[in-house]
Amino acid sequence: MVYISAHMTDDSEEARRVYRQTKDDLPEHVKDTAFWLDTPFGTGYYIEYAAGPAPVEFINNHWYHLSHDSRDNTYWTNDHE
Repeated sequence: MVYISAHMTDDSEEARRVYRQTKDDLPEHVKDTAFWLDTPFGTGYYIEYAAGPAPVEFINNHWYHLSHDSRDNTYWTNDHE
């Protein structure tokens, strides 16, 4: 189950922490071009870019791009990702 933290302010640009899926359980028609990777660097859904795989998460019927903070291995997004 995916969990996204609540807004702390009214600013929709505010970054919100995302707790990622722990298993590949989305149906194929939802995944579309997203794919599952299970690696020591980050398990979850990704999409392919020229620079390599980029983390994404399906939240409330929308795909969100995620930013990874390697200092504490957390993932973040905002309403405009």
